[in-house]
Amino acid sequence: MKKNYKAEDYIYSCARVRTLENSIVGAERCARLAETKTAAEFFRALEEHGIRLEAKPTEAMPHVSEVAVLAELENVLTGMLSGAFSAVAGMAPQPELFNFLRYPYDCHNIKAVLKSSLRGTEPERLLFPFGSISAGDAVAIASQRDFSLAEKLLPPNMAAALAEAAELYSKTGDPQFIDVTLDKACFADMAETSKSFGCEFFVSLVETKIDLANLLLAIRLLRMRGVSISFDLYRRMSLRAARLSEEFFAPAFDVEAGNAFEREQLLVAQLKNTQYESLYEMLGSAQGYPPLSFIEKQCDDYFMQLVRSAQGVLYGPEPLGAYIIAREYETRNLRILAAGKLAGQLSGTIKERLRASYV
Repeated sequence: MKKNYKAEDYIYSCARVRTLENSIVGAERCARLAETKTAAEFFRALEEHGIRLEAKPTEAMPHVSEVAVLAELENVLTGMLSGAFSAVAGMAPQPELFNFLRYPYDCHNIKAVLKSSLRGTEPERLLFPFGSISAGDAVAIASQRDFSLAEKLLPPNMAAALAEAAELYSKTGDPQFIDVTLDKACFADMAETSKSFGCEFFVSLVETKIDLANLLLAIRLLRMRGVSISFDLYRRMSLRAARLSEEFFAPAFDVEAGNAFEREQLLVAQLKNTQYESLYEMLGSAQGYPPLSFIEKQCDDYFMQLVRSAQGVLYGPEPLGAYIIAREYETRNLRILAAGKLAGQLSGTIKERLRASYV
């Protein structure tokens, strides 16, 4: 694979990003936060990491609006991620090399605006300010179905999918078609962009993410009750195959191979003979029939193991891309911690839900 970048150009930016990694709320810090006794103590401890909220429980006022607290926290976390993307863009010799990490946020924004405009409502979800295009451009494109502007600003697959998604929704009234159509396009753009720069680490990240998404989709389908599940349905909803081919998933939907539980076990067992053997072992660590939340966590933790391999790269774009993902995982864990503390969950329960950290 031809590299369209020079690793040595990233010597300075890698040194800078290693310094930024020190401020990440990593595994040990998350564990200490989980051990706090009350929500008030948790949010006070959070301030030690530079995260301060106005609407938060205190010892004097332990009962506050959970909705208000989480909404303010979400704004703070969005700011943290925005800072991570800006930092990488400001230090990287080729900021466009990291656009594939921005595409999921473009996709989120386009989906949110398109759904709301078709329903005649305001976007229900927060629009992220760190896609490859601005949130304002996403609003203009999706709310007005400006296909020419989409072709100009969006990556090609998402631009082409916008019209298809709107048409499918108008015919069916089912917003799931918007999600499926644009998600497929988003991951196709991520794959193509990562390959165009020739960074094998980034290509591996995207292909692994696709495989894990398809694996989770297959398991979710197998666990659905009262719904006609078939391999054809899986093919319509799945992402374009990466390392795990469509044929890999076919036996899981062969009703003659056993009931849904047995076919799920067969699907997981097949991982043993692929590059995902360690994921097979992680999934096999559960006792009995694991909940979907356990499987999702193992997939997330497996992906982080791959991301951590960038820690051994002295210089190149890999540590910068890994830093962005590290910040994404950090914000996810902070959400889990905050929601758990506000709900009065035990520290052990919260720790079980935390994802692996980069540091």
